[in-house]
Amino acid sequence: MASELAAAVRISLLIATVFASSVRTSIFFPSVIPLNNNYDFIVVGGGSAGAVIASRLSEDPSVNVLLLEAGSEWHPLSYILSEIPATAPLVMRTAFDWDFQTVPQKNSCLAFKNQRSKWTRGKALGGTSRVNFMIYIRGNARDFDRWASLGNYNWSFVDMLPFFKKSEDNTSPLLAADRKYHSTGGLLTVSNNPYRSPIVQPFLNAAVEQGHKLGDVNGANQLRFMPVQGTTRNGRRCDTRLAFLFPAYQRSNLHIIQDALVLKILINKRKEAYGVEYEVDGIIHTARASKEVILSAGAINSPHLLLLSGIGPTAQLQKFNIPVVADLPGVGENLQDHIGAGTLIWTAEKPVTFVMLRDLTITMILQWFLFGQGFLTTLGAMEVTGFYKTPNGNSDPDWPDAQVLLDDSTIAFDGGLRLKDNFGLIDKVWNTFFAPLFNRDAYTIWPYLLHPKSHGTIRLQSKDPRVYPVIDPKYMSHPDDIEVIVSSMKQSIAIGNSKLFNQFGSKLYSVPFPGCENLTLFSDSYLECMARGYTGSFWHFAGTCKMGPVNDPNAVVDPELRVYNVKRLRVADASIMPYVTSGNTNAPSIAIGEKASYMIKQTYGLH
Repeated sequence: MASELAAAVRISLLIATVFASSVRTSIFFPSVIPLNNNYDFIVVGGGSAGAVIASRLSEDPSVNVLLLEAGSEWHPLSYILSEIPATAPLVMRTAFDWDFQTVPQKNSCLAFKNQRSKWTRGKALGGTSRVNFMIYIRGNARDFDRWASLGNYNWSFVDMLPFFKKSEDNTSPLLAADRKYHSTGGLLTVSNNPYRSPIVQPFLNAAVEQGHKLGDVNGANQLRFMPVQGTTRNGRRCDTRLAFLFPAYQRSNLHIIQDALVLKILINKRKEAYGVEYEVDGIIHTARASKEVILSAGAINSPHLLLLSGIGPTAQLQKFNIPVVADLPGVGENLQDHIGAGTLIWTAEKPVTFVMLRDLTITMILQWFLFGQGFLTTLGAMEVTGFYKTPNGNSDPDWPDAQVLLDDSTIAFDGGLRLKDNFGLIDKVWNTFFAPLFNRDAYTIWPYLLHPKSHGTIRLQSKDPRVYPVIDPKYMSHPDDIEVIVSSMKQSIAIGNSKLFNQFGSKLYSVPFPGCENLTLFSDSYLECMARGYTGSFWHFAGTCKMGPVNDPNAVVDPELRVYNVKRLRVADASIMPYVTSGNTNAPSIAIGEKASYMIKQTYGLH
């Protein structure tokens, strides 16, 4: 109890300091219902893609743009926690989080309450770029080339690279010098982490010892290891709200309404989208778009809103007495996510990782507050990332199957104050496996699967827009997925067990994982048991409004992101990905927003 109280005091001190910083640097956007509800464009969702689109379209003063965001800035605790990079895990289940959860899983999530995975999605301006771990990964060139090979013209990596570079302002002189793959001067700041713990260099050296190469994972070859780069600016989070909306919010042709829950897309008898119906403070409003409605609500809410508007599989719509506007079987199908195991932990005898009761001091807080330096600048404590092949993955030698992240802590770092419930761990797993790690030097290696063959669904639970949809990712329903995960866990253990870590007295944490006690420690069957127990989602949801050519029966949007069989309606976010990209999905979502903006401007001859 004393240690929990001490942890609470430290966190309260941190919050108070960040609050002071927030007052000094806050960006609060006005949220007023305009008297004029007629616009050229309506953008639904002010997240990673939607903020980009609203900003870019409003660059042309001849058009009026309305941006509707379901979340709000006016939540001090959420605002505070989102500002500081290292507190990213603590933003979960605050007002900035939709706080979704899946249905009980059959083959996974055994360590979670009711075998349900909690899914974080950003509910504020900036969307999930406001609550994520800020890691900047574009994906592999072959991801985009595969999209193009399916018939999605102009979506190859060569086509997409200019849109990544358009946003980018890379502050690393070394990477920025590679003008083929990087750029400076864009709206989105991409930075090296100014802090490196003592375990970073040994980890990189151990990766080389195991045959991996070091280099830029966003450059010519993704099969590399490197200290993470993230969307941070001067040691603080740089989300799409700050990067794209702040430079634009004073434009007279851009209106931003927060706390606006869009209820449905308005579609006339000619099957043309002409506006939206939305709710603010219990009052229903209507806004009209003379040109287009652009749906950028994310891989959960975009298909949900299409279904509520009568666009989707006929049988599902009829079940809820929703009039069918367009029979599109692919709406809500093809759900993909990156998953892995969060149970590979090493303890250390020397003070080389983050221990809250020891390290969260006034000095550390002031170091961040005054100078944008120190541990609090880390991306949710993630310090290194790497991409590699496994024996069970695809045959392309330059297309990785797994990604790994080095975490300078464990989910026990807060003593169970928030993270235990944030992840939904059952008491036995917490008390037996994680709780003993509190206040100890320990670090985690997180391996995860890049190309899941298990695909899930988003389905209606009710015709009421306020009722969340039914989310079933069907984790590990395909046997190939667990084989790749186990292989990636074994490669992670090989790196973590390197003699290079002996200087810290590091040891692989060998407390048997609950439910796996009868299996040989770290055997293939034991690793599989751990992965099926702690099935860690990396919240990289994609694919539920699949982009594809007209002859693809499951395509929802065409290669210009126009919804099939409904005019003047586009979807632009991670939901349009036919296959999820190799790595963190925030940078690709921003690039999708850039490309969508370009295509819309081309359509209407805008500047």
